[in-house]
Amino acid sequence: MTEVIDELPKNSKRFMNFLKKCPQMTDTPLLRSAEFGEEFKDMLPSIQYLSDKGHITMLTVNGELCFRISSDSARKHFNKFKGMTEVELLTYRIVKAAGNRGIVLNELRYKVQLHNYSNQLKRILNKLTSKKLIKMFKPFNDPHKKYYILFELRPAKEVQGGIWYSKGEQDEGALRAMDIILFGKKGLMNKDYKSTGCTAAQLTEQISSRNLFHGDTVMSLCDVEQYLERNYYDGKLERIRTNKGATLYVKKDRSTEETTRRIQNITSTPCGTCTLQNQCTPDGVISPGSCPYLVDWMGSF
Repeated sequence: MTEVIDELPKNSKRFMNFLKKCPQMTDTPLLRSAEFGEEFKDMLPSIQYLSDKGHITMLTVNGELCFRISSDSARKHFNKFKGMTEVELLTYRIVKAAGNRGIVLNELRYKVQLHNYSNQLKRILNKLTSKKLIKMFKPFNDPHKKYYILFELRPAKEVQGGIWYSKGEQDEGALRAMDIILFGKKGLMNKDYKSTGCTAAQLTEQISSRNLFHGDTVMSLCDVEQYLERNYYDGKLERIRTNKGATLYVKKDRSTEETTRRIQNITSTPCGTCTLQNQCTPDGVISPGSCPYLVDWMGSF
């Protein structure tokens, strides 16, 4: 602090030395009046200079304007944002508001209202990144999109990748092990679920009950969903929505279209959504044998 004061202009140095003598290095109007009297008005340019440089902080105490010597952390915070424009500060605040889930580039561009000025936003993001205020990351289950988060934060587990990441880097060993479990010659997608597909819950149960994954790693449903979604976006899996709301994953290959069509037919039976199913009996007026919707559905195979 002494070195900083020594380098200041005369009146600025005088005001800083005055604050050092105040309780908690914070003045009051009464203390200012006693120290400077009518000279205080001549100190205002120096006070403005100290504020602009981040050496002092203005605050209100009991409705009165007071000045305090900035702490080291306050000066560091001031220097981080020094010289930034309003749109740069807005960009930082939007990223901050996104928390540890981050914000995708397209949404950020819209909120900053720079959707027609991509180059300007790129310069802003590069500046904030170089000042170590924000950083970019790519979610495990959507690696083709850029997300931004505060520099000091770690992405939430559900977007970072859970067991698929180690020390902030993609765990290639874990991914290769899972690839073999699913897509190897005797993998689950080439054997157990080749023709039917499976849900993330079914796959999680199979891996857990048969202890297929290496080591003591406990694989959660969220981990499996992240892996399946990643492979869906990479074009290795097909996603099918059943009439019960479940999501099936089917390996994508030459026969995928036929497999997908057959699964969709099976899961889209008209009986599941029929409002008269409680009245439907084999020998009744309403029966499976005479149902035109069921006949049409069976003809789709």
